[in-house]
Amino acid sequence: MKFVAAKCPSCGGDLQVPDDKDFVECEYCGADVKVRDVIKIKVENNLSELMDLAGYSSNAGNYREAYLYYSKALELDADNSAAWFGKANALTQIAEFNQLLEPVEILSYYKNAYEKSAGDGKAKMAFTIANNITGFAAKLYQGVQSQKDKYPENDIEWKNYLERCGKIILTIEKAIEYNPEAPEYYKTIFQIVNANLEGISCKITRVYGRRRSTFIKKNNITPEYKKYLETKLDYYGRILMAKDPLFMQGVENERKAKKQSEESKKLLTICIAASVIASCFL
Repeated sequence: MKFVAAKCPSCGGDLQVPDDKDFVECEYCGADVKVRDVIKIKVENNLSELMDLAGYSSNAGNYREAYLYYSKALELDADNSAAWFGKANALTQIAEFNQLLEPVEILSYYKNAYEKSAGDGKAKMAFTIANNITGFAAKLYQGVQSQKDKYPENDIEWKNYLERCGKIILTIEKAIEYNPEAPEYYKTIFQIVNANLEGISCKITRVYGRRRSTFIKKNNITPEYKKYLETKLDYYGRILMAKDPLFMQGVENERKAKKQSEESKKLLTICIAASVIASCFL
């Protein structure tokens, strides 16, 4: 038997009620008190306070505090959808880089928030979760790009970049499960895949004694990974053609312009080479 602090609903007196009894008599006013009801009231009051504190902390940017308050709230009510949602959001702000790259814990909290929501709130919760997931995934992608741009000639960094992009794509695909109608999510994945397919070129300068050598290095992808990306690009391209044909038209126009530019450069190179050869016979 355990005693729980509670208040008499009739007179407001402070009580210590045994949790294994159905009814007790208030020692102040003599009223019959239903134990289960007063314990529930006490818990709900504490829960409300914890949720308020969590909200205040989150709004103030104190995400570690918010995370702890949401965790305590869930100890009182494990079915509280808002607490699971708040805990997930707080974790996206305090998690380490690798934890964000593989956000198993974050996604599990969002899943609980969705599953424990009810009625009309379920659709709204799904919409908000999808936006939040893509939000932190987009910030993560910016960080990954920045890291890659610091060491563009480093083959290991390029390999790490591709691997991280793959994990970010998987995260955004989780967002699509909550809101499959939003074309923005598909566009983000399409753009990441397309950028990886193109690879990156960088100018590298090497100094050998008094001699300086500059050359262009291009980081490409393996044939196997290229095939995987092309399959994914085709898949999301077909979806976007149905959801946003203007976007895909813009992509196609950009491809044509790039191809024409490359052909012009090749033609110019040939003309210069021909001119140099011809000058040798003059």
